[in-house]
Amino acid sequence: ATFEMTQATSSLVLIAAAVAYARGGSTTAAVGADATEFYDVPPANLPPAPYAEWAHHHWVWLSNDRANQSALIDYVNEYLAHDIPVGAVNVDSKWETGFNDFIFNSKKYPNASDMIDYFHSKNIKVILWTTSMVDVDSPNYKEGSTKQYYVRDVFGKTGVLHWWHGDGSLLDYSNAAAVEWWHGQLDNALDLGIDGWKCDGTDPYILELGIPRGSGGLLTYRDYANAYYGDFFNYTRMKRGKESLIMSRPVDGYKFLFLEFSPRSVMFS
Repeated sequence: ATFEMTQATSSLVLIAAAVAYARGGSTTAAVGADATEFYDVPPANLPPAPYAEWAHHHWVWLSNDRANQSALIDYVNEYLAHDIPVGAVNVDSKWETGFNDFIFNSKKYPNASDMIDYFHSKNIKVILWTTSMVDVDSPNYKEGSTKQYYVRDVFGKTGVLHWWHGDGSLLDYSNAAAVEWWHGQLDNALDLGIDGWKCDGTDPYILELGIPRGSGGLLTYRDYANAYYGDFFNYTRMKRGKESLIMSRPVDGYKFLFLEFSPRSVMFS
C-alpha cells in the first residue's frame, strides 16, 4: 500500500502503516508536504497468537432468567437474519441440574447436544457459565463432602459459604483425588463438544473461611485463584484442543477489596 500525506495527516498514516506492518503486509508510506519521501515497511514476521482467534469475535448471551434452548437459538438466529455475525454464545448460569454438577437441565435444554451441534454448524462456539463452587443441594455435593474434596475452615470442617446462587463449598484443588473427581464432572459437558467456559468469580469467597485449608495445608487466595482458573483452562485445552478458551475477569472488586482474579498465565494465553 502507498500512502500520500501532508504534515497534518502524517501521524494517521504512520499509524496505518504500523497496523499494516503488524498484520504482515508490505507498506510504503510517503512522508512530507510534497509526498516525495518514501519508506518501505517490510512484512512482519510474527509468531501465531497463543490463544484462539475466536476470542476476538462477537459473543452473545441471554441472562439466566430468559435463557433456554429455544430462546438461545432464536436469539442467535435473529442476529444472523440481520447479517450480524456471531462468533460465540455464552450459556448463562442455571443451565445445570445443580450448581455445579455439569449436567444440563433437560427442562430448559431438552437436547443440549443438538443445540451445540446447531451452533457449530453456524461456526459459532459454545461456552458455559461455571464456578468451582458446588452447592449443598447439588446432586454431586454429598459425594464430594463425604470424600473431603472441598476446602475446609480453620477447624477442619468443610467450609460452607453463602454466595449469590445459594450455599456451597469450594473444590479443594490441592487434593489430587478431588481434582480427578472434578474432571469427571467437567467431562459431562466437555464430551458434548463445548468450546470453553465463563469462569465466574467465586474464588474470593475462600477469604471468608479465615484460614482456609486444603489437603496440602493452608491455602492462600492467590494460590486458590491460580488453581481454579488454571485448571479449567488447562484441562479444557487438554480435552478439546488449543482452540478452547475460558472467559474470566482479570481484576475486580470483592466487598472492600480490589483483587487480581484470573492469573496472567491464563489471561495472556
